[in-house]
Amino acid sequence: MTTDMNLFNCTDTDMARLTNHRSTKPVAVGFPKAKCTASAEGAWPAGNEMILFLDFDGTLHPDGCDIDKFFCRAPLIEEVLRDFPYIQVVVSSSWGQVHPLAELREFFSQDIKTQIIDVTPGRLLLSEIPTELWHFVREAQCDSWIRTNRPGVPWLAIDDQAWRFDPTSPNVLLVDGKIGITQADIRELRRRLSLFTNAKESQ
Repeated sequence: MTTDMNLFNCTDTDMARLTNHRSTKPVAVGFPKAKCTASAEGAWPAGNEMILFLDFDGTLHPDGCDIDKFFCRAPLIEEVLRDFPYIQVVVSSSWGQVHPLAELREFFSQDIKTQIIDVTPGRLLLSEIPTELWHFVREAQCDSWIRTNRPGVPWLAIDDQAWRFDPTSPNVLLVDGKIGITQADIRELRRRLSLFTNAKESQ
C-alpha cells in the first residue's frame, strides 16, 4: 500500500461549480494559493479558545444552487461569529484549495474577515492520519490542522456530508445540503457554543 494518499478529491461537485464560479470572479494570475498556515494578517489572537471548521457548498448555500445564490446563508453564521468573537474559522471546503485566503475572506462581511484565519490541508500522507480516520476524509483534515496548529484547542465542524466524518464524532454539526444551514441549525450551534462557554467560565 502506498504511504501517500491524496485525501482531497478535486472531482467533488463543489469543485466543479467552483470552476464556473472562478470564471465570474477569477483569481489573479500569479496569486499564491492558500496554505495551511496563518499569515501575520490572519494570525489567531493569543488565548483563542475554539476553532470552527466551515464548509461552503451545502452549508453556506444549497448544494448545486445557481451562482447568484452563493453564500446566501452566510449571514446566519456571521451573526454567531459576532456573538462569539473568540471563535476562529478555518475553511474546510474545497474552495480553500483553489482560492487564496485573502479571497476567501472577501466572501464575508468586513467585520468578520479577521476571524477567517486559514484553510485545512488538501493533501495528507497516510502515515500522518490516525488509523481510525482513514475513511473519514474531512475529519482527518480537521484533525491534522488542529494537531499542527492548535493542539488541544476544542473544535467543531459544520458540514453537509456525513460520510466525511466518523459517525460517532461529537465534533461535527451536520446540515441538510439541499438547503444549507438553517435557523434550527444555528440554534443548535449556539447551544453547543454556550455549553462550551459555560464550561470554560466555571473552570
